[in-house]
This record gives sequence, C-alpha cells and structure tokens, in this order.
Amino acid sequence: MTEDDEEDFKPPYVSFTMLLNVVERMRTEGIPARVDRSYLGTTSGTTKAQFLAAAKALGLLDNDLKPTGLLQSLVSTPAQRPEIVRELLTRFYPKVVALGTNATQQQLEEAFREEYDISGSTVRKAITFYLAAARFAKVELSPHFTAPRAGGAGPGKRRPRGSKATQQVQTQTQSDPMAELRTKYVETLLEKFAAANGEVDKDVADRIERLVGFQAEAAGDP
Repeated sequence: MTEDDEEDFKPPYVSFTMLLNVVERMRTEGIPARVDRSYLGTTSGTTKAQFLAAAKALGLLDNDLKPTGLLQSLVSTPAQRPEIVRELLTRFYPKVVALGTNATQQQLEEAFREEYDISGSTVRKAITFYLAAARFAKVELSPHFTAPRAGGAGPGKRRPRGSKATQQVQTQTQSDPMAELRTKYVETLLEKFAAANGEVDKDVADRIERLVGFQAEAAGDP
C-alpha cells in the first residue's frame, strides 16, 4: 500500500455486512484465485461493482481482483478482524477518526465531503459504511453520529399531513357543520350512480349535477 493509494482513496459505500459475509464465506469455502462478479453470486450488478471498488480501495484486492495478503489475514484470523479493520480506518479515514468523540453530525458529513470530494447520496452511503466498520472495530464514536436516512425529512421539517385539497375540505368542514352531511349525501348519490351498471338514472344524475354546480353549464348542451 502506497501513499498515492491513500491519497486517491474513495470511501466505500457498499454494505459493510456484505463485506464481512464475503470474508466469512472465504473462511469456510477457501479464498478464490480471483474475486470477480461471478464469485459474488446473484446480487445486483451495481452492488457487485460497489463491492469490488470497496475491496480494491481498502487494499483487499489488487487491480486484477486477486486477493492480497491483507484479505488473507482477514479471512484466516477471525479474532483479529476488529483490529485489522481498525487499522484500515486509521489509515484511510484519518481526519474522520480525528474528529473525536464529541463532534456533531454536521462535522462528520462535512469531513466526508471535503476530504473525499463526494456529495449527495454517496455521502450518506459512505458514512453508513464507516460507522458500521467503526462499531465492528470498537472505535469510539461521537454519540451525535448517525447514519443519515435516505430521502428523510430534515431536522425541524414536518411532513404534510395531507394534500392541499384534503386540507381545504377539512377546513371547510370545520367552518360549516352541514358540509359533512352534504358530502355524505353526494357520496350516497354517487354510489347509486355507480351501482346502475351503465344504466344512467336521470334523476340521480340531475341531483349530482345540481350539487356540484354543473347544471347551469350543461343547460344549453344537447
């Protein structure tokens, strides 16, 4: 592993659990001559690409996808895996580790963006991998650190309780006690209309049109 490798490091954003599962599989089945897409089974092509990129970035595979001595150590010495992972985090995430145990979530995300020049969902996935690896390696983390949620509402933002149209109906119902009764009456008429099985009941249709305000517009229609 050279200094250039560390400078060009792009943080993994595959599942850390998947990495551990592959390592354990190698322990039971033996290390393959090459870890390529066929070895990774039926998982999606995107996930396979992310896994191979992560393994190469961490020095577990060489450019030809052949296992390195580091990967062999992970496979053959299960008891030492946390220590090996801790060394990897210290080597590749020095500024993130240096944040200490009282940094905020925003400081964590800023460190990933600035240090590794990534953005968007990649930041979320990269942080998720890092936090899972750090917990596995028993690296002491700030209690403020969490894995960002995908597409979640930001702090202080409340999700809308309903559509604008629904809210307007609710407001009208609250201001007009008869609105709910009229709504139920219209629903009853519509149910009768729908139950006609294609035979239009003119009386029901006329009442519906009067209620929804269509009669005046339709008066001149043939």
